[in-house]
Amino acid sequence: MALDLSIDFGFNGLFRDNPRPGFSPAVVGKAPRPGHRLTIFAVQQVKFCPMSVGRMVGKNLLKFRHGPERRESISPVLILVFVCLFQNSNDGNTIKIQTPRQKPVTKIQVSTVSRSAPKNDRQLRENMDFSFVTERIIALYFPENVTPQAFHQGHGQAAHLLSTKHANNYMVFNLTEPRRSARSQHARVRELNWVPGLAPPLDKLCSICKEIETWLNGDSHRVAVLHARGNRERIGVVVASFMHYSNICGTADQALDRFAMEKFLDDKIQELEQPSQRRYVDYFAGLLSGNIRINSAPLYLTHITVLGAPAFEANTEGVVCRAFIKIYEGLMPVYTSGVHRITPGTRQFTVNVAGDRRNQGLQLRGDVLVKCYHKHPNQREVIFACQFHTCTISDYTLSFTRHELDSAAYDLRFPLDGAVEFHFSASPTPRLPLPAPTPAVAVDSADDPIVRWDSYADLLAGEHDSEMDHHGECRC
Repeated sequence: MALDLSIDFGFNGLFRDNPRPGFSPAVVGKAPRPGHRLTIFAVQQVKFCPMSVGRMVGKNLLKFRHGPERRESISPVLILVFVCLFQNSNDGNTIKIQTPRQKPVTKIQVSTVSRSAPKNDRQLRENMDFSFVTERIIALYFPENVTPQAFHQGHGQAAHLLSTKHANNYMVFNLTEPRRSARSQHARVRELNWVPGLAPPLDKLCSICKEIETWLNGDSHRVAVLHARGNRERIGVVVASFMHYSNICGTADQALDRFAMEKFLDDKIQELEQPSQRRYVDYFAGLLSGNIRINSAPLYLTHITVLGAPAFEANTEGVVCRAFIKIYEGLMPVYTSGVHRITPGTRQFTVNVAGDRRNQGLQLRGDVLVKCYHKHPNQREVIFACQFHTCTISDYTLSFTRHELDSAAYDLRFPLDGAVEFHFSASPTPRLPLPAPTPAVAVDSADDPIVRWDSYADLLAGEHDSEMDHHGECRC
């Protein structure tokens, strides 16, 4: 055990006899034995400012020496000598501070702490990240591999801390799957989750920001807790979106909060890794600011061109990839292509959407998800995916480079210069002749169950609990 000493000397108290505006002394160090003398030398002039306990303003602000009082060979701007007498008392270790011409001016309680935190506390910190985004917005994050017991204990500790400081004035906004462990510990929990692995729908981003704003504006004492488990980027998406939202819809006194949110993103999130999440935050910011004009006209997808040949299997039977595409509108499957057998040296291939629909383009509206898979004998694997919203499309050709595609951005099996182009028409009938099939790419039928399987139908139907108890158009 050791005494950790962190003292913030008050300006008015210590400089009552000889006030020197612009100077603030402080000492940070380990306390000596009771009854021992401690001589403190202030050796640097600094601007006076409120100091938080345990932090120093300026470099080499103070030097201290245990033992008999003696001068050091220094040339300070100002030298102030204080004698600290350490005594034991019934209420713990106390410090009496006095100057040569003063009686003791203050009495400070020194807490006795262990050199290392208890094992349970260390494990709890490893399993939970409790961070302030702003004074009234808190981020509560748990890693995916946290045990059920640690998850429950973490929420218990967070609930105790929040209720002690904020009573009933806090709301937990859950951004991941609903969990009984979270609801059982907190009085107010609002479920704002979306499908794992995807960016939130554009109207979902808008409603999340409005709900947070409504809660905070209801009372100046309220705080919002953003909770996520397994994917810290969900908190990043919401914080980044709310930062843009408050910049347009907030008040002038929220400027400092926006700076704090930006700092939180830099420190805790850095850059969002998933391209579609970055895109949707940019969509949201552009629509709020007016930089993106809403396109309400219907769009009909005629064909998709994939530039470059993904290599997802060895060159067996003269094939390096068996690609097929699925298109979802609002998570509902609306199109499945045949399986395209990509041969070595293929520079591009085209998925003729309108051709598969008797020369009728596929009408799309709102949030669109496109996923390209490689078909294995008994399973499938994502080659690339992308999400976009039709209200943000201002041209009839929409292009995404490799680094703008989910999965492909970090997969070297997708060509470094690869890209995907979506071609649209303003009417069901294509405005231009449809491209001819790629001669080197044969297309198999899409009757295989692996190809037909749709995986988004019931993702949000039930609740998920780590205890294995299953309870299971832009308007911004």
